[in-house]
Amino acid sequence: MNLRGFFFWEYFHRLWGRLLGVFYILPLIYFFLQKTIPSKYKIPLIGLGIVGGLQGIVGWWMVTSGLSQEPTVSQYRLAIHLFIALSIFTCLLWLAHSLFLGTSKIQFRIPIFIFALIFLTIIAGAFVAGMNAGLLYNHFPLMGDGFIPVEYGEKGLLDPFENPASAQFHHRWLALITFCGVVFLWRSAIKAKIAIKQANLMLIIVFGQFILGILTLVNAAPVHLGAMHQTGAILLMPYPYQLYIAYIELVNNTHFFPKFFVN
Repeated sequence: MNLRGFFFWEYFHRLWGRLLGVFYILPLIYFFLQKTIPSKYKIPLIGLGIVGGLQGIVGWWMVTSGLSQEPTVSQYRLAIHLFIALSIFTCLLWLAHSLFLGTSKIQFRIPIFIFALIFLTIIAGAFVAGMNAGLLYNHFPLMGDGFIPVEYGEKGLLDPFENPASAQFHHRWLALITFCGVVFLWRSAIKAKIAIKQANLMLIIVFGQFILGILTLVNAAPVHLGAMHQTGAILLMPYPYQLYIAYIELVNNTHFFPKFFVN
């Protein structure tokens, strides 16, 4: 990517973030004035607005780490910036789904676990991006002559966060574990005959995401494939929640699942 392209996407990202803030705050103020927001949602919605403002500050803090002799941002700050974005998205999902679920003590463990795996895998990807680890070991499934890179563990306790080869290794295996978990969740949903359409879409997305990740790697992480790969991860995130909702609706009527899956 040349400087003109980089400037466009950087500036677009800033403007888009500010626009999202306007689209969130103005309707929130309006509905507060109209007194149409239920009491239990007021504090979470205000909190999300505050965190959204904090995200803008963290974004600038991240950018300042690249205003030095080496024009690359800190992988730590990049991961924090992405973590906050994913946390906001997660909270919005929780708020939206709580409108349907109400207060339920029943918890289906598998979707929550899979959601956490997806979240963690994305954060691991931030360290890959922040250290340009996608430029190393551009073949799959091996990393050099084996599954573990020779550089693994060279930097001690900070190795997962400061060793590009280790960061890529962790992202690879987290992605593989997540892939297997999603397939297991899909099988559970199909077997129980709940949310079959959503389960099939989830399976299609995770297969596409896995293939896209490999293509991104073997092509040395071009920007367009990297962006598509990140988009695929975000698209995958809501589906465990969808199956969670479908399960709660089912169990409220039939108690289909065995106790192993239920708290």
